[in-house]
This record gives sequence, C-alpha cells and structure tokens, in this order.
Amino acid sequence: MSRANSEASASEETDSFGGYPRPRFEETTRRCSSSPRKFKMNSTPLVVSKPKLHNSLVEMCVLVGVDEDTGLKIKDFSQDPAMDPFESLDEVGPVDTQVLAVITPQSAYYPQSKDIQIDPRYPVTTSGSITPTKSPKKLRRTSSRHHILRMISSNGQAIPQSINHEMVNSLPPLCFPDEAYVISQSKHRIQETIHTLVLTSMTGVRTYATCLSFHVPYSIQQSKSREPGFYDLKQGTDIYEKNVTTRWVPKCICLITQAPYFGVMKKILSSLLPDLQQSEQLLLKSLKNMLYYVAMVPMPPPGNLSVEFSINDVSIVVAPPDDTDKPVVDIALHIPFLSFSVMDTLRIVTFILMQQPIIFIASNYALLTHVMECFMVFILPFKWPFTYVPIVSTMLLDLLEAPGVFLMGCHSEHSKSVKEIKGMVVVDIDQGSIEACQSVKIPTIPKQAVSVFMENFSSVRRYMVDLLMVGRPDPTSLESANCFTDKMHRKFQLEIQNHFLEFMANLFRDIQDFISPEIQCVKKEDFVMSRPEDERYFYKKIMEQQMFKTFLDDRLDKKQDYYTRLERRTRPQSSTNIGLFSDFPSGGRRWRVPHANTLLPVCHVAGKDGYHPSTRVQSAMAMRRKSSASTDNIKQQFTPHTHLTLPSFDLSLDEASVTGSKQLTAQVFFDKCVTELTEVLSNVRNTSIKASYLYLRGMFHIANSHFITGLEDLCNLNTVDLSIMPINFMAKVIADLPQSDVEVVKRNPFYRSKEFLSKVEQKNCMRQQRLHYKEFDMDNLPEKLDLEDFIKRIQIMEIAMDKDVIERLFKALTVGNDELLSDTFSSFVDSWKDNGTETDAIYPHLQAHLKEGEEYPIKVSGWISSGDGSGRLVLTQKRLVFLGDGNQKFHDVINLTDIKRMEKIEHFTSLKSLYVAALRIHSNKEGDKPYTVNLKSERNSWQLLITEMWNGRIVSHAQKDDQVITEAALNVMLLDAVIRSSESENASHARHVESAAGHLSQFTHSTTKKKKSPNALKHRINPSFSEPMKSTVEAMIYIPGTSSDGSTSDDSDSCKLWCGMASGKVKIFDGRTWMQEAEFCDAKDRVCCLMSVGTGSVWAGSFDTNIYIIDVDTYTANKKICDHSDFVSDMTVTANKTVAYTCSLDGEIMIWNTITLEKVQDSIKLPECRSLTSIKWKDGKLWCCTKEAIRVIDPSTGDELKRAVYMDEKKFPVQFDCFLTYEDKLWVGCTGSNNGKLLIFNEETLEVMDTLRVSCRGISKLVAVENRIWAGSKQGKIHLFNTKTCRREEKVLEAHEDAIRSMCMAANQYILTGSGSKDGKVAMWKADFDNT
Repeated sequence: MSRANSEASASEETDSFGGYPRPRFEETTRRCSSSPRKFKMNSTPLVVSKPKLHNSLVEMCVLVGVDEDTGLKIKDFSQDPAMDPFESLDEVGPVDTQVLAVITPQSAYYPQSKDIQIDPRYPVTTSGSITPTKSPKKLRRTSSRHHILRMISSNGQAIPQSINHEMVNSLPPLCFPDEAYVISQSKHRIQETIHTLVLTSMTGVRTYATCLSFHVPYSIQQSKSREPGFYDLKQGTDIYEKNVTTRWVPKCICLITQAPYFGVMKKILSSLLPDLQQSEQLLLKSLKNMLYYVAMVPMPPPGNLSVEFSINDVSIVVAPPDDTDKPVVDIALHIPFLSFSVMDTLRIVTFILMQQPIIFIASNYALLTHVMECFMVFILPFKWPFTYVPIVSTMLLDLLEAPGVFLMGCHSEHSKSVKEIKGMVVVDIDQGSIEACQSVKIPTIPKQAVSVFMENFSSVRRYMVDLLMVGRPDPTSLESANCFTDKMHRKFQLEIQNHFLEFMANLFRDIQDFISPEIQCVKKEDFVMSRPEDERYFYKKIMEQQMFKTFLDDRLDKKQDYYTRLERRTRPQSSTNIGLFSDFPSGGRRWRVPHANTLLPVCHVAGKDGYHPSTRVQSAMAMRRKSSASTDNIKQQFTPHTHLTLPSFDLSLDEASVTGSKQLTAQVFFDKCVTELTEVLSNVRNTSIKASYLYLRGMFHIANSHFITGLEDLCNLNTVDLSIMPINFMAKVIADLPQSDVEVVKRNPFYRSKEFLSKVEQKNCMRQQRLHYKEFDMDNLPEKLDLEDFIKRIQIMEIAMDKDVIERLFKALTVGNDELLSDTFSSFVDSWKDNGTETDAIYPHLQAHLKEGEEYPIKVSGWISSGDGSGRLVLTQKRLVFLGDGNQKFHDVINLTDIKRMEKIEHFTSLKSLYVAALRIHSNKEGDKPYTVNLKSERNSWQLLITEMWNGRIVSHAQKDDQVITEAALNVMLLDAVIRSSESENASHARHVESAAGHLSQFTHSTTKKKKSPNALKHRINPSFSEPMKSTVEAMIYIPGTSSDGSTSDDSDSCKLWCGMASGKVKIFDGRTWMQEAEFCDAKDRVCCLMSVGTGSVWAGSFDTNIYIIDVDTYTANKKICDHSDFVSDMTVTANKTVAYTCSLDGEIMIWNTITLEKVQDSIKLPECRSLTSIKWKDGKLWCCTKEAIRVIDPSTGDELKRAVYMDEKKFPVQFDCFLTYEDKLWVGCTGSNNGKLLIFNEETLEVMDTLRVSCRGISKLVAVENRIWAGSKQGKIHLFNTKTCRREEKVLEAHEDAIRSMCMAANQYILTGSGSKDGKVAMWKADFDNT
C-alpha cells in the first residue's frame, strides 16, 4: 500500500506531517479574547536579510502551554460553577494548551500575546542596534475549528515561509500526549520530563522534535469575564491574597531539528533547567538567547569531525553521521536489548521488513521514540517509507484502528484496547513481549544468518563502559572520564550497527546473483527457488514488499554505499575452483551471468558470489569464518573524532543591545568561525578532516551572504571528498544569485565546477527516471520477435549476454528472416530448459568423479549402448564419460584433447540383425582402441556437439585463453537447443538444421584461431566478460602489492591489475589469480589513462573531462578533478609522487599537489597544439606528444625547450602516436603514408638517429624491457626491437584481432597488452622469452 493511501485512510484529521493530526480545539468559546490562536503565513514571503545557516543544528524553538495571555481553560468542564475544583482536587484537567512562542534564528513570534506578537528586539542587527517596529493591530479570534488560523504581520511583512505553521499547530497534543494537568502545590514538585517526536511530511521528509515538559507556579483565579471553566493566571501574586490560589501549570519547550540529534537536544534542554521557574519574560529571554546561540552551531558533514560548543556552562559535542547515506545515530542502541532478547529483537525486525502494522506500547513515552528509532537503525539499509508516528497522544488513539501499514506508539495503559485491534502486532516494551494477531503469518528468519548473528553479537558486551571500567582505574578528571566514555560509547554503537548491517548482508548478499544492472533485470522467482526449501517462504514474502523494491533499485544502480562496502568485506571467501553452472530447481541447471562487482574468474563462468550454489548448505561455516573478522573490520573503521571547538558565546542579547557589542551577532560569529577555520586549514593534512573544514567554512560564508567565496569552498570539495558535496544546495544558491553576482561567478576560476554540478544533477535525474527493473513474463509473447526484442529476452533469461552470440543464435533460428516466430522461440526455450533439467538430474551421480567448480555436464544422451554396456553418454567441458548400470557405473571414455578423429558408422547388431547409427571416436594415444557408441538418431547431433567442444579446447590451448572453453560450452548448449527445437514442425529452422548449426559452430569452422600462439604468450584474460558487448582496453596499470614490512612485492596478495575501458568502467583484477575483484563505474565516457599515486589511490582520466581519484581499498571515488574543459588524454607524476601533471587534448597541462589536490601553479597551454595525446615527466622536464611533434617543456615556466619533428620522403609530416625515452634515446611510434615507422632520436639533441619501417598501419604503444622495445601495432601485432643494435627481431608476435590500445609491465617479468573492441582482451607475455 502506498504511503499516500495509507496515510489518507488513517484519518481525515491528519495534516501534512505523517499522521500527526491537527489539535482538536473545542468550539465553546464565545468571546474573541479567550479563544486559542493559531498562526499562518501570508502568501507573500518576507525577504529576510538576516544570516541563516543552511546546516543549522536547530531550526526553531516552540514554547507550548498556558500563560497570562491565554488564561487557563479546563476541557469538558462540567462541575458546579459555584464549586472551585482547585480547592478539592490535587490534579485538575485536562487543560487546553496553546503555542505560546515560536522562535527562529530570524524572528520571535508570540501568537497568543495581547500586546506585541513580533519581538522588535530580536535578533540584534550587525551594528547591535534595534529598529523599532510598530505593534500590529489586535487580531480577532474565531471559534471555528477550520478558521482558528491567525495572520500575524508587522509593517506589512509576513512570517517567513521557513516556518511550517501546520507542524507548529500540531505540537500541543504531542507535547502533552497524556493531556496537560494543573498540579496542586500540596504535592511534591513535579519532575521535569523529556520525550522525543518524529514528524514526517507528505513528501517523506522527517523532522525531529525534543520536548522538555515542566510545571511553573501561577496564581489562579476564577475568571469573572469568561464562561465557567476559564481561569485567569498571574505570576508573582501574593499567595495569601484573598480568592487567589497558587498552582503549578504545564509548559513544554520543544526544539525542532533536521537530524535526529536527540542526545544533543536533551543536553541543550537540560542546560535550561535553572531558568524554568523564572517569570514569563525571563523564560522567553532565556529561550531566545539559547536558540540564537544554538542556531549558529552547524551540523558537521559525514566524516570524523565533531563540533563542540558550550552553552550555560554545559559542553556539548555534535557528532557527524558515520556515512553520507546513513542517518545520524544519537541514541543508545542497546536499550531495546534491555527489554527484548536477541531473538525477539530479530523477530521485530522481521515484522518491520514484512511491512506489518505494528504498535509499540510503553509506560514511559520517552522509550517509545527511542526504541522505535533503534529499530529504524537495525533495518538499514532498508528505510521505512510508510506512516511513522512514534507517539500517539491519548486524544488521537482512533488512529490506531486505521487500515494500512504503519509504525505507531502509545502508552501502555491502553494495551488492553490495542490488543483487541485485529491484524496488529503489539510490541510491549515494558514486558519485553510480542503479540501478533492470529491472522498475521510471518515466516521464520533463515537459520544460517541468525546463527552467525547470534555468534557475533555475543561479543558486543565488551564495549560496554561499565564492564570496561571494572578493571580500570577511575579517571582523575571529569574531562578524561567523559572522553573515555564517549569513545567507548561510540565503539559500542558502531559494533551494534555493523552486526545488524552484516546480518542484512548475510540475508540478501546472494540476490546479487540474480540482478543484471546492464539490462535492469531482476530474476526474483529464480532467486527464491535457489534458496533452501525452508527459507523460500521468507524470501518470497519479503520480495513482495515496497522496502525491498527500493533496496533492489539501489543494487541495480550499483550504488557504492556503506552496505555495499560492508557486504564486500564480510563476503565468504570464494574457492579458486569456480564452476560453470548453478543449480536452479525450477528451471534446471542454468547458465550463470556473473556480476561484475563480485569476485569473478576471467576464465570460467560462475555464480556471481564466487561459489557454486550447491555448496550453500555448507556456506554457514564460510559465512561464520568470514564474519569472525567483523571486530577487525570495526577496528579498521573506528577513527577517533577530531573536535572543532566553536567560539564562545560571551554576552546575552540584552547586553549586546545595550552595549552595542558586535560579539553576539550571527555575522560576527560566522566571520570569527571562518577566520579560525582558515587558520586550521593551513596546517591540516588529513583529507577527511580537511573536507569537513571546507564544508563548514563554505556554509559559514554563504550564511553571511558571501556566496562567491562559499561556493568556491564547496566546489573545492571535489578534490578532497566528493561524497559530502551538497549538490542540491549549491545548485539552488547559484540559481538564486542576482544577475550581478552571476557575472562575477562566471569570471571566477571555479565556474567550471558549475558544469560539474550540472553533470551530477543530470546523473541524479537519470537515476530518478530510470526504468523499473523488469520481471520477465514468458506467457505474453508477441506473434513475432525482432532482433532487438530477441536480444533483450535472451539476456533477461540469462541464456547468453554477448550480443554477438545472440545475433548468431537469431540467424540460426530465423534462417535469414528479419523476425522470429513466437512458437519457434518458445520451442527453443523449452529445449534449453529440458537440457538443464537432464543435466541437473544426472549431476549427483557424477559429482564424486568430477572436479568441483571446474567440470559439469553440458549434454546427456538418451539410453544408448556401447562397449561398456547400456547407459548414458555425458559430455563435459573436458571429456566424454559413460554412466551405466542404473547410473552406478562410471567410465571415463576420453579426454577431448586426446581425440584424434571421429567417424559416423553403421554398427551391426546381431540381436536384431540391423545396422544402428553409431559414432566411433579415435584416440591419439597409442594403444587406445576406438570407442564406439550406438547413438542412433542422436548420432549426427552428438558429432556436432563433440566437435564444437573439442575444437574449443584446441583453440583454448592454442590461444592460451581459458575463456574460450566457456564460449565453446555455451555454443554446445545453444546448438543442442536449436537442434532439439527443430524437431517441432512449426519451427522456422526445421528444414535448415545444418545451416542453423553452422552459425553456432564458431570454433569448428575457425582456422586462424587454431594456430599455436608464440611461446612468449602466457595467458589471456577478458575484461569484458559478462558484458553485453566487448569494450576496448584503453589503459592499464599494474600495481605491486605491499609486504608485511611495508615494501612493495609482486608476491603479495594485494597486487592488482587495473584496466580502463572504453565503456567508462575501470576493472580491477587480482594480480595473482587474474580474477576480477571489483569495478568502478562512475565515468560517463571512456577511461583513457590511469596513474598510480602512492599506495592509496589510482587516478583515472576520462573523456568526460574529469579525473577520478579512486581509493584502492573501497574502489570508490570521493575525490574528483573537474577543471579540464576538454577530453583528459594523459597523466604523469614526478619521481617522488608529490606533483602530478594532467593534460587534455586541447593542449592544456595542469599541475597538482597529489596530497592536497591543489594546483601548484597556473596551467600550461601549448601553443598551436592540434592534439596532445600523451605526456611524460623525466628529470625535471615534461615530454609532450602531439600529432605533429614531440615537445620538451620546462614545467616551472611552461616554456618550450626543444622539439622533435619528422617529414617523410614527400616532405609530409608523419603522425606521432606514442613515444618513450630509454637509454639516451627517444623512440617514437608513427603512422606513415604507407606503413608504420619507428623513429629513433638522440634524446639530448633530438636529431634523427634512425628510421625503422614496420609493415603495419602504425605503431600505437611502446614499452621498454631490458634490451628490448616492445612495439604494439594498429593491426594487433607486437614487433620487437633490440635497443643496442636498433634493429628489429625476426619474430613478430600475433597478439590480438584488433589494434593494441594499451601496454604495461607487470611484476618485472610480464608485458600486458590490451586490444580494441573487436578483440577486447588482455594478453600476458613473458618479457624475457627467447625469440630465436
């Protein structure tokens, strides 16, 4: 049920704040002077010039209760008018409460005041002076419920629209959820109480309120001018005055915030306790002082910087959120466990995930919001999108009977009535019990995830402060005690959060197997069927929920958030033996399309989680082993907060107005903060802290209307931490600038960053407009399918992903037609599934004989006979096996690589005196007899299938490309499905089976691929594996690992190969296993250059004009350089890695400090530059390659020192494509008019030493290794040259089917070459091979 529908059905009385109704004011008032007043804004907003901090800690302060202006009205007064209830009762009420004051940083309003509604002395101006304002006319009061809204104006100016009048008017019943009562003075003084509220708008935005309730003594006297039930109030009256009674009347101070800083707000309100019993005027003064101060305190951005300030001698620390996408956690997360067991807590989490209507009850209202907010943290990354009302007041209990999905809380005194409501789950916090209606059917949580959670969660107590202090000496100062307590409390909170987040990861990590982000598809039914049978109902129900759909949207967007990072850290270790298929009980053994973000082999097709689903029954132990490292993960995450102490608040507002002091004005305070931050920024080295400082300084600047300077600070966040950049806020500031300021903005250097803002905004819009994921329906097929529709369906069904393969399949089924009949398509799919069912059925009988993870059956024959008896012939990727005697006898027939030839024969059977179609297989091993198998009608198809797999093995061995085995296995299964479906009379390819098979027999008809590769070739990998299309490998770098002593080592497990792709992705491979570990997908165009800077980051330059600073641990880019206005073409770094040079095609070179990402000097602009393709730093000089020359530049001045050019025989300039300097020579790869050239210059004089002609279209890449120059050509070949003799070696290496686009060295012993999209692979070559 949608949020709008559920809330609308809850009650007609609810307003725009998520189920909080408008207060019910009685309409018994007859005199306008006594009726309650609400306030409302005019349609014309007030233009407020006073400073306003966008990320202010507190939005406003609201005072609710009764005072001298409102008087006291007893609700439902029915006693004898002559009888005074205050003489006979200790507690009188309930009484009607009103909004008494609304205080914001810009104004103070008193809706019920009889004199002045807008405080003319608040706030003070920059000069400290006060502009007197004329009191507005008294406003009429009306008794109508729908017309109690009151217009407040002063000098023709309306209340600023930043105040939400509906929210404020809804507060009185929520500030006193059990109604407000007047207390007799004969009782003990009433204890002050604090409770919290969560207000949700119709747009889903939540606002948080912290309420301090207290009682103040007033003199009460029966009103002579009002009707019975009304009393006049007065402070300071002599209690012995005749007919005057002193009683304690209720009031409540409510602080409204954007973020759930409940703990901080509680401390702020607690600091007001000494002022609560003051007179009305003094109390208002204290509230104005408090609000004015606290409104100048900023909320820190996500990170490790806390903001500290003092108010009323109370020091308060505002901690930041742990992550950009996580909410603020300022509550004690262990409180629910004081009431509920761990299992009951998980049950409540399950009820929430299943979107059940839940009512929490407690005898203490403060516990309701606290406990419910804890569960909002426990269910992360899921977010509750429905009605959320932690406290339902007594007068609004009818909301609990509303239909729909909601989370609500009420007092336990109503428990009996609440438990009678049908369809509800009642959670009793006091009793620690859960009662669900019999109609509520909630599945059991999967046991594996629960057992891991229980085991890990048992260690959470170690961070409890009380336990830690048992064996520690007591702190010697309050400061050290608070410091230790805060540190341990934060660790404790982080431990609880991570355990619940890991619990969610263990529940849902396997869903990644069934998501295809590239085609926006989710196979929900297959995911459910892949689970153990006792878990399927749980997953079936949860996948029907709206919260889960939002979770899937994030996974489809490949969102790199806190959940993704933790899921990756806690992922069970994958086996190195990766399988080809996965178990799907519903559809047979299915082809798996691996997910690019997971640990992935490049030479096999596997489950995306890196292990075969048949081992999931044992995965609990693997999950537990990995999860046991959770504590270490938390230790790595935990970083002590740096505290930023704000300037002190010296004077009160009144003192400032009297003395004319400027110390307390917001303008002066913000300027002082900016000055201190500027001083700190000059010395800070930690990039996370620097980002937080820049963020806060930018906010202070903008609050003081220094928009240009503030925007510059915020734009500079792209060089330190892009994740905290307030994109929407910045765009709004730029859009609202006056034209004069816009012109100034355009002249500032950072204006190009505005273009970056537009790009990010466009990206956000694209995400919002993204199509919802597809749920495939085979029952609704069009009569005919065109190629595009066919490709989508085959990809969604995960039969194949490569478009080239799917196009060949389409040609095989259509036999030259442009469309495919739906009957033929259905027949093909049925045949595909039949093969899966058969291989699934036979696999358990073969499992003990096959090498797990590497070999699976891909074709099973019918019941046939052979020399081993009767049984079934089975084809795997490696061999033929025979399974006989009721599947009990296993015989290894022949390895595919040992096949010499096959022949079709007619085998005579003496029993029937008939010739039976048979297949005779000859081995190339001496002494092995031919193997004959009577396949009957299956003979011809089996010959085709074995031949394709056999040739696939040959090509794989020849090309040293294990991926070919996967491709051949897929071809075999597609061939089998095509042949089977041709048996249907309605199949369009029924009469053209041989022609159809020819389209899919890719390796059978291949001749060039069977040529043996050179001895120098070690291995091939395919970075485009699992992608719909092959992509060019534009750039590569190999990063050695780090050994235990901190030195680099190629034997370390952390060595990585990074590949920049034309698709805009960066693929990261393990440097030892050559398995894909992760990918980076933020770039919007090809990634054409990569550069390693230090040990912590890799820079990726893209044709989208940006340079992404990728963290090597998280594979995310929270920093970005976006100053280039043209395609980024290359990057280089100095020997000490402190200064980086980046260039774009237009000839602009920028110089950066690699630590601060600040420009070291002005950019260098090469004159008359047609295309700057590459740069190299060497010995303090920049070598720049353009299409027409090699230029040597002085980086400090930008002056050109020398230039290398070359003209061919016809005096035409030769195009320079690449270069390198090696052994005092400059080697330049060129594209000539007829062939390629390798030019050799003297490095010092740049005179031509030699010209080497190469029979190719051009030289695209050069790498030097010892005495060799490796020259990659545009025809995919590698030409080798001796650096001593400057002559080419005889042997040319056949490398790729497309141009070589990238080269690098790995581990000082291998050369890696990346090719264009026609080939799309990376080849690994031995650097020291013998080429004789």
